[in-house]
Amino acid sequence: MLAIHPDYITRTIILDKMNEEGILLNDDGKCSVALGYLRDGQYEMALDYLDQICHEGVDVPGWMFDIFFFVLTRHGFLDEALHLLQYLVDRAEGFLNAVPLNSWYYFLDECSKAFYYEGTKFVWENLVRPGILHPSDGVMINVLNTASRHNDAELATKVIEQLSARKIKLTANHYEALLDCYANIGDLQNAFQVLSIMADAGIMPDQSSTRSLYLFLKSHPERADEVVKILNELSKDHRIPVAAMNVVLEALLKAGDMVKAMHVYRDLRYLCKGGPNQQTFQMLLEQCKSSEVAGFLTSEMHQFSVRSSPEILDHVIRCFAFDGLLDAVLSYLSEWNRSPMRRGWISTPTLTAVLERCYRARDVRVWRVVDEAQRRNVRIDPQIMEVLEAEIPRADAYRELPAHGWATSDEAYQSKEVSSDSKDYASR
Repeated sequence: MLAIHPDYITRTIILDKMNEEGILLNDDGKCSVALGYLRDGQYEMALDYLDQICHEGVDVPGWMFDIFFFVLTRHGFLDEALHLLQYLVDRAEGFLNAVPLNSWYYFLDECSKAFYYEGTKFVWENLVRPGILHPSDGVMINVLNTASRHNDAELATKVIEQLSARKIKLTANHYEALLDCYANIGDLQNAFQVLSIMADAGIMPDQSSTRSLYLFLKSHPERADEVVKILNELSKDHRIPVAAMNVVLEALLKAGDMVKAMHVYRDLRYLCKGGPNQQTFQMLLEQCKSSEVAGFLTSEMHQFSVRSSPEILDHVIRCFAFDGLLDAVLSYLSEWNRSPMRRGWISTPTLTAVLERCYRARDVRVWRVVDEAQRRNVRIDPQIMEVLEAEIPRADAYRELPAHGWATSDEAYQSKEVSSDSKDYASR
């Protein structure tokens, strides 16, 4: 009656009257009261009452502890369920079989799904590590993710070892969880080793794989030299993925250290078996402010057979415009316009830089750029157009320029402005 009465108020009144009349509950009655609280969802009162009767020396049956354990675990009270497990083990003088094996398994499953580290670690150390409990592959992955969230590299490594021993084909998700553990605690040696092992296993990491490393290096750019040494050492036995180089460059560029980024690029570009990729050059050129460096990077793209992209071309054109190399700028624009595969066009900041440089040089070819922008429905600031009309009359352009083309010296540019500068820069 005390355990199943649907009206907890009535039950409380009955208990109060019994207490007033000196009617004492026996052990079974006290257990029923605790179960009644639990059934009503009054979990704190149920736990307090259970703790009280345990201290009073009431002989609480094992099945009642099982009910409390499963109800608490199912409703997400994992802290309380863990304390109950520890109490049962302590009461049994450390014998783990005081708790049924299926209870341990259920608790590990629920803790790992909820990323509850303390409970996951407790079951792992006491039952999984000694070989008493053998979780399923799905539970193991949940344990791995829990370890990753709480930066427990040792636990994550043990999970990976057990999965490997089961002949499970490891995927990027498995390795990335381990990588995150090492990166979050600043263990760069092991973090980059995981990246290299991924590459050795035929799983090529990309930018998304290195976010934890990026966040750490962004906060500690001074450790870039350490990473260069680590990658040089790892290259003796492992394949170095380009993502390992790119994440260092990305962190340095975010810190605004273009000079250091270029030094790291030179040190690491030949370590990556496939060489740098499009992302490498896009990141560097996005922060580049020098036509000399831009020329060097474009020659590097040619050397490593990396195809250009509209974003890369935009950055290159902007760099040359800043330094006033209009022949180079218009050569690239001419190439862009001739290519039927090029999507989009130069960005508004780049277009503004080109127009400004043409204006400073009073270069009549500015109207070729304007005509192309208008053909592509790219808006130009009316104030810029007004200044151009006043200083460089459009009529002059059509008298001085041929009817077609941009009137650029492609060959002269390639032989003098880009190639020589690039060679000089590369030799430094």
